Amino acid sequence: MSPSKPTAAELDLSDVKWVVSSYSGGGGGGGCRRVGATDGSAWVGDTKNPDLPPLVYTPSEARAWPQAVKADEFDYLLDL
Repeated sequence: MSPSKPTAAELDLSDVKWVVSSYSGGGGGGGCRRVGATDGSAWVGDTKNPDLPPLVYTPSEARAWPQAVKADEFDYLLDL
């Protein structure tokens, strides 16, 4: 059985080191996403609304996104 995801209420974000993409326009206020990981979960939050609970992903879910990006599966988004 796979481990269950924590709910937003169960997350302790106080020690998370958030990373913001260099493509976001710099810093954390550019309307981009921030990513953090700890305790076996990956978290994606909103830089403009850091007090909102982040989305929570299991390790396998978190690995699927960059693997798909590297495989060019989301290139159509570059044309938006």
